[in-house]
Amino acid sequence: MEGVMKIFNRNIRIMVILVLWACASASGQTNNIKVCYQKTTMLVFPQNIKDADFGSADIIVRQPKRTANVLKVKAARKAFEPTNISVITTGGKLYSINVYYDEDPPVQAYDTFTQSGTVPTVAFDEAMSPAEIEYYAQQVSISPPRLRRPVFSDNRMKVQLRNIYIKDGLLFFAFSISNHSQIPYDVYFTRFYVRDMARAKRTTALEKEIAPRHVYFSTDSTIIEGEPVTVVAAFDKFTIAEKKHFDIEVYEEGGDRLLKIRIKGRHILAATPFVKPLPVVR
Repeated sequence: MEGVMKIFNRNIRIMVILVLWACASASGQTNNIKVCYQKTTMLVFPQNIKDADFGSADIIVRQPKRTANVLKVKAARKAFEPTNISVITTGGKLYSINVYYDEDPPVQAYDTFTQSGTVPTVAFDEAMSPAEIEYYAQQVSISPPRLRRPVFSDNRMKVQLRNIYIKDGLLFFAFSISNHSQIPYDVYFTRFYVRDMARAKRTTALEKEIAPRHVYFSTDSTIIEGEPVTVVAAFDKFTIAEKKHFDIEVYEEGGDRLLKIRIKGRHILAATPFVKPLPVVR
């Protein structure tokens, strides 16, 4: 019964967002922003962000660490077709934002948005609170590694999958990043997407980006020589077909050392249940 209610609540959430987005578009209550490939645009909302979704993999949308009401937006490729971002904040407020490409946008920070609607509280039913996700991600980061592959090495950097855990409908992917050079590696952002290899010769629509519920760094997002960092990304559970891969990419700030690992469906299906109890009270 509990599982049925979760599916029911999720369906309500999707329906409400679609209806309100259509109403907002019809009434002209939308927000327009411009982004480019070389610069990052900041969006600051008046309330904490509960959920955010974007309509295309042509843009990169991330929430900075230690912030609750800020989004970073950047173009993943130049001259993309217009797309949109939908944001739900605490209190059920919905914001619909149109995103356009501009080689030199005149504004890099937005803090005023027109509210498009209100989402019922029932749409926010979650099995695990953000604080619990943070706790389990921390516990996963210090768990002994069960996996040695996949692994990627390039430019004296190494990224390696350590663990995949499943807990209350969430998948936790833990991977380590090691630096074997004298130049510190500053993590700019991470990207997670499913790539359909079977369609590679038939269409350009190969990638579906998946937004994590949480990304945890065991120490700092700067990796120096001899001090590896473990990163844990939490997602709503999913599986992928045999001809698809789940790709993780890590981008360097102020540099070109791109790190990536490719995870197959069999790795995800072998996820280990995480049984350590929660010691804190909600």
